[in-house]
Amino acid sequence: MMIAVYSALAFLLSFFLTYLCEWLSWRFKVLDHPGNDTIHSHSTPLLGGLAIYLSFMLTVFFLLKEGGRPYTSLFFAATIIFISGLIDDIRPLSSIVRLLIQIIAASIIIKDGICFTFLSNNVVGIFGNYFLSLFWIVGMTNAFNYLDGLNGLLAGVSIISAGFFFIFTHLTKQVILGDILVIFIGSCFGFFPHNFFRNKIFMGNAGSYWIGFMLSVLAIIGDWIVESNPIDMIIPILIFAVPIYDIATTTLERFIFKKIRNIVELFEYRGKDHFHYRLSQIGLGNKGAVFFIFLVCILLGLNALLLKLSSSMLNAGIILSSSIIFFILISLLIITPYQK
Repeated sequence: MMIAVYSALAFLLSFFLTYLCEWLSWRFKVLDHPGNDTIHSHSTPLLGGLAIYLSFMLTVFFLLKEGGRPYTSLFFAATIIFISGLIDDIRPLSSIVRLLIQIIAASIIIKDGICFTFLSNNVVGIFGNYFLSLFWIVGMTNAFNYLDGLNGLLAGVSIISAGFFFIFTHLTKQVILGDILVIFIGSCFGFFPHNFFRNKIFMGNAGSYWIGFMLSVLAIIGDWIVESNPIDMIIPILIFAVPIYDIATTTLERFIFKKIRNIVELFEYRGKDHFHYRLSQIGLGNKGAVFFIFLVCILLGLNALLLKLSSSMLNAGIILSSSIIFFILISLLIITPYQK
């Protein structure tokens, strides 16, 4: 019962704080202006992420007063990410600075023991777990940032992803983590109508980086894996398949066609070669592309749920194969018009 109250509180705080953040954006000129890599035609407030962050942290503060104070390092590191994104929205940081800050924040998490543990417990395995955790956190932080291209897209994908993780926490009886995820969902939901229906405000890099960082770390914290069924490790990948697919395909294409030459240029490059833009350009339109991606996320989340509930490796193989084939079909759908 209380978690419904916390979720509603997060929603209401986020919803009404977004109005305040919209006013602050205009007051202090924190705006995103139209450009070659954007679809909006007028200057738009950028401080929506501040409303999401404040509503989440305020609600979590009340929750953790009763449930102890776990996840302290997560909230501290995520705040570093949020502040750096906020600074970047106000006065753009270089890609190197952004990357270094993300590595530092991820290292704080890993130092506190929040990292992958599926490799062998020896020197090589421990180093491998640390490296994979760092790569995962930094990679997913930027992958979610890449999705922030169409109104409502990132907030909606984040809500769906967190929603499926919440279902898994219920199945595995991870109460505190489930509470945090529901509050996260409420905070994103409060912002969603302002961005998707009103088209009046963006969450900015502060919001998109913070969301990606939070979800990537919560996916590591979650105890999804059963020793007898190690294929459970695929669950977070299926739930995050859309941002993973987007960052992987755009990165590969940019290197192949020499749009970029190194990692620095990768983080600096801005273009309309992302998954959502291409769906929009082949006839779905902006709203249609957003709803299409929502459906894809729901489908893959259901596949992840079936994977968790499946006791057969054969069934798991079929689920994974169908997910891969689905993305191959999508790739053919969006690539073919460009080849013509």
